[in-house]
Amino acid sequence: MPHNLYVGIDWSGKGGNGRARGLQIATCHPGAAAPTLVRHAQNWNWRRDEALDLLSAHAAQERVLAGLDFAFSYPFCDAGAYFPGHAATPAGRAALWQTVEGACANAPWFYGGPFLAPASPFAAYFVTQAGAGPQYQHRFRATEVACAAAGANPPCAFHCVGAQVGTGSLAGMRVLHSVSNHHADAWSIWPFQALEEDRSTMVEVFPTLFQVQAGLPGGDLTHLPTMNAALAALGSAPLADAPATEDEADALLIAAALRHLDQPGAAAWHPPGLQGGPQEFEGWIFGA
Repeated sequence: MPHNLYVGIDWSGKGGNGRARGLQIATCHPGAAAPTLVRHAQNWNWRRDEALDLLSAHAAQERVLAGLDFAFSYPFCDAGAYFPGHAATPAGRAALWQTVEGACANAPWFYGGPFLAPASPFAAYFVTQAGAGPQYQHRFRATEVACAAAGANPPCAFHCVGAQVGTGSLAGMRVLHSVSNHHADAWSIWPFQALEEDRSTMVEVFPTLFQVQAGLPGGDLTHLPTMNAALAALGSAPLADAPATEDEADALLIAAALRHLDQPGAAAWHPPGLQGGPQEFEGWIFGA
């Protein structure tokens, strides 16, 4: 059955006190009404732990489909390991999330930076402000290859310079670890876990893919006619005002796309190429 609430979260950005300048949240319900932005009660930037609290509060009342814009896992199938050649490479995605959490447990607000610190046993596999580590490889998951074939090109998740998907994904994996250990009765993390009608669902998203699927690759979504054209392609009514930033636009687009794709038997839930290694180890970008 379709979900009752669709939540799009643009996960990017960083800021002081854990408040991510780029993190934006938008929601919509079944139907065709335009999605709306969710503002912080104090009109502050959201922290990632606050975003999880908001999702949990909604999931306690209705069945939510939440789309989060970060990599749920790292490439595995191409090399048979997340960190090839490392004796302590995690054996699967749950172990990966645990490894990230273990390295960052003392950092508040799901911050993932300690995993990239020079003393981290896995820092050599990443590109950071200090440059490319000696074990860095420009690798992609099967779902990212599928996105690229569709005309959207996700960045490499091992590239962690600035407010990139790679940096935010480490924070995101800490969130997934928390959800799977403390909120497992409320959430399914797709595609690692099956959909359940009595649980809400978290999926990985890539807003650029939705923009391509709407027929507007490269369009400026802060331009109101362009944004509304994208929403129309996703079965949504138009916005009255243009998004102020690309992050706001992405959150709105995610929410509308989730609603559009969440249909009984929809192909988005059964993508070619998912079965086997990608479903077990890598995850999948919803809609790819």
